[in-house]
Amino acid sequence: MRKHIQLADLIYQNQVKEIKNTSHRLSRQNALKLLVHFEIKPKLAGHLDQFLQNINAHQLIVVNPQKQRLAQAVKPDFEILNNFQDFTHNALLEVALKEDRSVASSEHIKLNGQSFLAISAISPIHRSDRVKARSNAPNKRSDNSAIIGAVIVHYILNNNAQLSERIQDLLGVDAVIYQNGQAINYKTLQHTLSPPHIKPALYQQLISTPGNLEVAEIDFDGQLAEYQSVKNISGQAIAVLAISRSAAPYMQTILKAGLSMLGIMLFCIIGASVLGYWLAHSILGPLNHLLNGVKRITSGDLSYEISLDLKDEMGTLATAFNGMSRQLHELVETLEQRIEQATHKLQNALAHLAAIIDNMPDGLLVTDNRTLIIQVNPALSAMFPNYNNPESGSESLLEKECTQFNAEISELIHQSRLYPNKVHSAEIKLAGEHIGQAVATAIIQKDSLHEEAGTYIGSQYIGSVVLIRDITREKEIDQMMKNTIDTLTRVGTALSAEKNLNTLLDLFVAEARNVCHADGGTLYVLKDKQLYFKIVQNQSMNIFMGGDSGHSNTLPAISIDENKISAHCAKHKEVIQAEDIYHDQQFDFSSTIQYDAEMGYKTHGMLAIPMLDRRNQAVGVLQLINPTDPKTGEAARFEKNQIEIIYSLASQAAVAVENIHSQEQIARKNAAFKRFVPTEFISHLGKKEIEEVKLGEATQESMSVLFSDIRAFTSLSEQLTPEETFNFLNIYLQSIGPNIVGNGGFIDKYIGDAIMALFPGKHPYTTDNAVAAAIGMIQSLQLLNQYRKTHEQFPIYIGIGIHTGPLTLGTIGFEERIESTVIGDTVNVASRVESLTKQYAINIGITESTYQCLNNPDDYLIREIDTVQVKGKAQSLTIYSILDAEPEARKVQFRATLDDYHQALSLYKQRQWQEAVDIFNHIDTLLPGDRMIEIYQERCHSLLEKPPLEGTWTGVTRLTKK
Repeated sequence: MRKHIQLADLIYQNQVKEIKNTSHRLSRQNALKLLVHFEIKPKLAGHLDQFLQNINAHQLIVVNPQKQRLAQAVKPDFEILNNFQDFTHNALLEVALKEDRSVASSEHIKLNGQSFLAISAISPIHRSDRVKARSNAPNKRSDNSAIIGAVIVHYILNNNAQLSERIQDLLGVDAVIYQNGQAINYKTLQHTLSPPHIKPALYQQLISTPGNLEVAEIDFDGQLAEYQSVKNISGQAIAVLAISRSAAPYMQTILKAGLSMLGIMLFCIIGASVLGYWLAHSILGPLNHLLNGVKRITSGDLSYEISLDLKDEMGTLATAFNGMSRQLHELVETLEQRIEQATHKLQNALAHLAAIIDNMPDGLLVTDNRTLIIQVNPALSAMFPNYNNPESGSESLLEKECTQFNAEISELIHQSRLYPNKVHSAEIKLAGEHIGQAVATAIIQKDSLHEEAGTYIGSQYIGSVVLIRDITREKEIDQMMKNTIDTLTRVGTALSAEKNLNTLLDLFVAEARNVCHADGGTLYVLKDKQLYFKIVQNQSMNIFMGGDSGHSNTLPAISIDENKISAHCAKHKEVIQAEDIYHDQQFDFSSTIQYDAEMGYKTHGMLAIPMLDRRNQAVGVLQLINPTDPKTGEAARFEKNQIEIIYSLASQAAVAVENIHSQEQIARKNAAFKRFVPTEFISHLGKKEIEEVKLGEATQESMSVLFSDIRAFTSLSEQLTPEETFNFLNIYLQSIGPNIVGNGGFIDKYIGDAIMALFPGKHPYTTDNAVAAAIGMIQSLQLLNQYRKTHEQFPIYIGIGIHTGPLTLGTIGFEERIESTVIGDTVNVASRVESLTKQYAINIGITESTYQCLNNPDDYLIREIDTVQVKGKAQSLTIYSILDAEPEARKVQFRATLDDYHQALSLYKQRQWQEAVDIFNHIDTLLPGDRMIEIYQERCHSLLEKPPLEGTWTGVTRLTKK
């Protein structure tokens, strides 16, 4: 059956491929391409209807690249498919358009509450070669694979038995397709008249289980069935393909085979009975005689011989048995001799074993199968001095129940008896607060005989043996190692995480004192061959100076050439220990002894450890005094393992100090780099640090670009020396630059006196930030001009242009010289707008795209300036002026005339130039000196004198200069 389901699936896939070929063939028709390209929907629908009549499918649909239906054709039996319009989330269509290829798969379609299973195929439709040949426009795409739509072919499987009939005709099995647990595609089954069905639980299992599942019902009315899930383009099971065949032929074959086997077995039983009777009569007599002889021999009479005068096999067996009896008799005699020898050797071995047990350092205890103690050694008696000590008159352990001796050992013996094949261990308490490690195992006797019956009982438990080792010292060492590891780990983590040098050194001295329980500690920092006191700690005198203590340290520095223990340690990078400084002749301890006298303190032991960095250079010295015993509190000496731990801590601290100095140096360098390359630029490239930026990296963003430029700067600079020019620019940039940063922007570059700033488009108020920055720049410039006026300096005037749109940020140059930059039409347009501010005599100019992106344009005083077509651009731009930075009196005039201005501008664009100029003349009386009013007055008069031809004037000003 498995081969049949594979063939059925192959027939199904051939149907899928056939539908796919149909869609591909239709999509390549030039007639269809022309109808889709020009969207001639009536003829396109007729063409699809004609094509549908000649193919084995139920619906044809053509959609455009926006997934909107252009035309369709549906066979009469499936008119409900006319409602299939939403292709927005069609996974099959997504793959066909994205990968530009024909695709086909099963698909689940839901329409008006009904569910359909279809084989769907989608092929992209490319632009016709005829259309490509006629397209000569320079901006048209010349890509031969341009997609102008897609053709969709649906082959509906519901109530359509063609596929099931094909499988049945080719394979001779019944075929059914189930959807939602119901049969939707089948031909009347061969072995039953009832409609096909599938159990809901089995259907859900098939939908959720990958691969094939074979189910057989072995009865006369049953069937053999094989199922396979049908998947969509996403690999999700949406239906089930099933094939089945009646199980009756198989059952009949099995019945015939069973009856034949039953007859054969009956014949064999009768023949075996006759043969058995004959054999019993001819064999049992001699065999009984033979058995009697065997019983004599097994009872111990090895000299007995069996007499059986036969020439057949029984006679041969009797002769062989007599020979075996003689050999066994000889073997028993030999074995008795060897047992005697082995017993002597075993006694010697037991004597040696007893000597070993008595002298072994570990305690030994042996019990019998009743858990009575039958053997202990002297080491165990020493571990439990209250027992088995004749000198003290203590109680003997022998023949004592384990539960009366020690509960922990008794539990181990109990476990060894329950689980004899395992070794059991536990820590137990010994005398004198000692700790022991006890290990117990069962003693098993193999090939045992029952003591009374003498029968063989196999392996049996006969006792337990317990070994006990005193691990008190090992536990102390383990705890010491754990404390060491914990200290190193804790300090290492703290040193790597701490960024404050004082806190780090304070922590290091405290942890070092804690390792050896030192009363005091001093940390020196080595600089220019001088040891400077950095941290001073003394627990008993409550002295804490330097570090985070807040108490200043005024102790004088020590030269490394002095004969002091810390100086020698730093100079020679050696660990030095002085156990008694009052009698030490090697180093000068006079200042320490004098300090002790003044403070009433006594320094007895001192340890100096160098702090070495990665290059093995000394960066400081740690000095510890007066170690104590943590148990007694008495004075102690610095142990070797303590010195090794402190030395490791000192190395970690030295590296941490070096890391902090390196991080501070890196931070200073990064701060310097950020003055040349904006941090925001680096972050938009997806980098954290400037060293991560590589040549050629780029990203596309939507931003507002601001350009500003000083008007007539060339003339101004000619009046200044080079030094005065730079001073002038720096004062000007310091005045207006903070407005950009303060409003969420960053300066990308300075171009002479010009500024290009960027305002990233990550939030809805980005454009407002750019406009607010421009207003602030003008207002700051007004304050600067007031200052310049008091110092009899000429005023500064600037123009600002803002445009919003997509651009590309990236790096250009070569490996030895990289520079950050932004490119794109948005940058060019912003620069053009800035240059237009001078022509229209405005301070701030913005484009239509910037205006549309403002959160609320009514919050600003905005006036439309003009619609222009700059040189080299085919698309026109509408320019607006931001008037919020104008003096207050001037803003009042602008607000009063703003509605009249926009009305006049509207009349101007509608070719009503006389009405427009009348209003402009009226505004001129209220707003004298406005250059924009003058420009439109001049334009209206010129147009009235020489009216342009109808259709040649659009109101767009064409600029011939950049």
